[in-house]
Amino acid sequence: MIVPRSFRPFLFLALVAALAVAAEPRVCAADGADAEPPLSGRRQIRGALQEADDALEQGRLDAAGRLYGQVVASTSAADGHRAQALYGVVLVDLIEMGTPAAERDAAGDTAEATAALEELASSFPSFERGPEVAAARSCLTELGRAGSRTEDLEKRIAELEAELAERTARLAAKDAAAGDRVAELEAEGDALRTEGEALRTQLAELQEKLSSVEEELEKKEEALEKVKKTLISGG
Repeated sequence: MIVPRSFRPFLFLALVAALAVAAEPRVCAADGADAEPPLSGRRQIRGALQEADDALEQGRLDAAGRLYGQVVASTSAADGHRAQALYGVVLVDLIEMGTPAAERDAAGDTAEATAALEELASSFPSFERGPEVAAARSCLTELGRAGSRTEDLEKRIAELEAELAERTARLAAKDAAAGDRVAELEAEGDALRTEGEALRTQLAELQEKLSSVEEELEKKEEALEKVKKTLISGG
């Protein structure tokens, strides 16, 4: 299966955009109530693969994905045609991830491609695109880990901001009701301010960590783009 040169510039842009934009979820033809019937015979399978390659070349991603999925559903783990179809599933999903009209979560975008890469690595260790498959799996895994770390840091920052807001509100309420207890409240207020400064320091540190993780994520995105260029040019 070869991605034509005329289609590759769009594909490279799609790979870069895949980590920033979303796309409508597509169900593999092997899944769901509307799945295509299994193909019978190697002639039909070869024909479906050729049709899928043609659809991919023409930018008809839905048709390509459906046909590749139909081949996957109609082949066994030992069939070389299945490896080609799984490879096609990866290409289609990666292109769809960069679709400007996308509205789905980036992590969800990589799920089907990741599953196809895992099967290629485990069931077809001698597949001709083995090095590209291994590199893509590694990059997708690292991107997932970086995304998880970012989510954890963002959650902790939100918790600290909420706690800081609560303490600040408590301080303002106590200051308003000071009256005859001004001296006592001022001492308590100083303590709360000290705690608030400590929380701000923690918040600043976490924000620095978040920036570091985001820089790491950008590097992983660049690495993924290089891998996808290799994958597509080699495909």
